[in-house]
Amino acid sequence: MNRKSKILGTVGVVALTAGLTLTATGTASAAPNCNYNNDLGVCNTYDPRGYNASVQIGPDPNLAGGDWMDFNLVCGSQRFGDNGAFRAYPGHTYTYTFAVGSQGSCVVWLYDRSTGAAWASPAMSR
Repeated sequence: MNRKSKILGTVGVVALTAGLTLTATGTASAAPNCNYNNDLGVCNTYDPRGYNASVQIGPDPNLAGGDWMDFNLVCGSQRFGDNGAFRAYPGHTYTYTFAVGSQGSCVVWLYDRSTGAAWASPAMSR
């Protein structure tokens, strides 16, 4: 293996270890940032149009089933809403893309409008 190949191989290993994936163009994109609370995971993922919010609801996250959930994106003092609350059921994944471009560091908030509970993803910058 020549020196150039070794350097590129090392860069790839470092990027993968840091939670990044290299695309065919050589640019890096962040892996999903998720916070898990029991069987519920709220994630904030890079999307070319902005930020992709998702919630993964396990088989028994103490939801009675059919709770009204609502995504919000908080970027500093700016708050972006989705298309309104949606009914969420155990064992499903729900997503919403906030097509707001690059807003810096943002956090996805998921609100349970039925119970008043709230969960947040880790912050993600883009």
